[in-house]
Amino acid sequence: MFRSSPIAAPFRAPRLPTRRPASGFSPLFALLAALLPVLLLGCGPGGDNNLATPTPYSGVVKVPAGVVLVKPTLVAKVSSQLSSALFPEAWALSGMTAVGAGVEVRVFAIDASGKQFGPVLSTTTTDGNGRYTVMLPSWSLYHPDYPWVVAVGSEAVGTLMRRLVDDLTNTPTDRDIDPATEAAVRLLVEDNEPLQWKRITPAEMAAITDEVVAAAKPVGGATVLEVAVLALEAARDYEPAQRKLVEIGSPPENHRPLALAGVDYRTETGASLNVVGKGEDADGDPLTFQWSVDSAPAASMVLRTPSAGAAFTFQPDVDGVYRLKLVVTDGKQQGPPDYTTFIATTAPVQITNNTVPDSEGHMTRDRNLLIYTSVVRDAAKNLNSTNVELQRFSAVGPVGIPTPLYPPGVPQQPTSILHTVESNPFISGDGTMAVFATDVNLALAGTGEGGADFDIVAVPVSQPTAPLWISSNTTHESQPVVECAAGWACTAVYLSALDPKTTTHLVAVDLVDSGTGFVAGPPRTLTTGLGFRFSPRLTSDGSQVFYLARDADGDLEVFRLRTDGSQGAPDQLTFNTLDDDELQIDPFGTQVVVRRGLHEIWRLTVPPTGPPVVADVLLSGTQLIAREPVIAGNGMVAAFVANTTDTAGGTDLFTVEPDGRALTRVTADGTISSPQLDDTGLHILFRSARDGDHDYYLLNR
Repeated sequence: MFRSSPIAAPFRAPRLPTRRPASGFSPLFALLAALLPVLLLGCGPGGDNNLATPTPYSGVVKVPAGVVLVKPTLVAKVSSQLSSALFPEAWALSGMTAVGAGVEVRVFAIDASGKQFGPVLSTTTTDGNGRYTVMLPSWSLYHPDYPWVVAVGSEAVGTLMRRLVDDLTNTPTDRDIDPATEAAVRLLVEDNEPLQWKRITPAEMAAITDEVVAAAKPVGGATVLEVAVLALEAARDYEPAQRKLVEIGSPPENHRPLALAGVDYRTETGASLNVVGKGEDADGDPLTFQWSVDSAPAASMVLRTPSAGAAFTFQPDVDGVYRLKLVVTDGKQQGPPDYTTFIATTAPVQITNNTVPDSEGHMTRDRNLLIYTSVVRDAAKNLNSTNVELQRFSAVGPVGIPTPLYPPGVPQQPTSILHTVESNPFISGDGTMAVFATDVNLALAGTGEGGADFDIVAVPVSQPTAPLWISSNTTHESQPVVECAAGWACTAVYLSALDPKTTTHLVAVDLVDSGTGFVAGPPRTLTTGLGFRFSPRLTSDGSQVFYLARDADGDLEVFRLRTDGSQGAPDQLTFNTLDDDELQIDPFGTQVVVRRGLHEIWRLTVPPTGPPVVADVLLSGTQLIAREPVIAGNGMVAAFVANTTDTAGGTDLFTVEPDGRALTRVTADGTISSPQLDDTGLHILFRSARDGDHDYYLLNR
């Protein structure tokens, strides 16, 4: 789906040349061109005599926000080539803005290859608002085989230009030039062989322009060539633009095939990967496939050209970035190449190493503490229970041994077997407070027996032997979360239900340490009326809680409430016909990720007040069956797990940028669940059964 473009006016379609351009501008043609104003008395191709005299043509030069065009230097040219080689991924524009004063704008003719043909016809520079006005010569000098362009920059090759159409009676008087987009489209056209211009409609060119704009990354001071190279790399890597260009540029008798190399991939160095390419051909022709390693770390000894075929086994041998190129052929034409990037890193660090399954893990935002549940086996009674464990860890692995967290009144003996179920563990982002639910039977607390209704326990991390009850009643409580505005003041929210089958309410409790230890304040119920509420998520200061509930239409939607009880009706943030589930938020409550429907991961941008969601972005694409989304504290990367066909339907970890780009597969063992991201997005905690039982691992990106 093409998105709207920030460009004020798209390309218009040039008319098909009346004859094929010659290889050079003959002296006779030059002489005739010079005499045409006299011989034709100013009659242009459109027959409008007022075009016989010079015509002013105005516009504004626009570039991605943050780009400053500078004169090219040797360093700048080398830098542009390095950035092209090292950073091939597409990035998102933040918008378009006018350039400053002094940018050169020229008018000249181009040949069929897009290179300057003949002398410069007119030149000027932009004013302080990026505006230019050039004088177009008499249109009687115009020849459709050598169309005129308005170009930005001083180089004939690689300049950024707008092609002037020969529909002279409708020539616009004020047009914007978007260097990044137009250069990328023109260079990409050259990359995919000359297009049949008669088949490009204005709408199609505008659509390509939209996609290239959305894929160019703003840079600092840059030459015209650097902006062109950057946008070209983005266009090469963007499948919809490739698909449209292939469709437009194909001769009628055969459609060029399209290679599909797949998503980018993060893997472990030394791991064997089954790489499978795909291809599309509108004519249904059988396809042949050829992979090659387009770039690899200097020390790598991988085979640069594997055997021909759609599938092969690839094994990165050193840490670094590997760029693989796929080319498909239908026996008549070769399609444009497609690329996939493999980022090979050392294996993730194992954080827990129990002989029983671990689950429900949650870590602090600075990834120093992990809270999780672990199975406890009583062989004599043939009974399984669960304990809550607290594990300190660093980027290189666990620090010390796990600390069991017990409910109040239960013996603090790490070796004891508790016949209780502890669940829903959660730790505040700053690591001050842990909470969990327990079914401990208070009448039998001294023996550690369970089986009662679930209540909520809070445990100060600095005093793990001093737990306190948040709730202790005959109702059923679950799903506690906690965040601390300061090291001595926390807010916890949990679900409470007299009958979990009919209604659940959100309840908030303040936890304050006045110097003698934390004390739980009186609970306050935040919601009213019937209905289920679940998956509460707190902002880092504990002031707002996001949660899921069904709206009047019966769909699961995202809601928001203040935790101080001052808000009446909650804010409904989404209005969909599909269920929103598996809610997660960033620390400030401005970015929300959900699983929508059965398999799609969406990011929502939420305003600080009011009900509407500003924007919805699909993060998981349309091919994956995805779930369990999370987002980094800085909002710069999201992660989720999704089913993968090469692991027999297992689930692996994927990361993606918040605009939906750079979708990258991170693991390949098919046993991944429960991802967590720290504040930086550089560290990913996940659960894996790769060693036979479920443990937690840390991947350092």
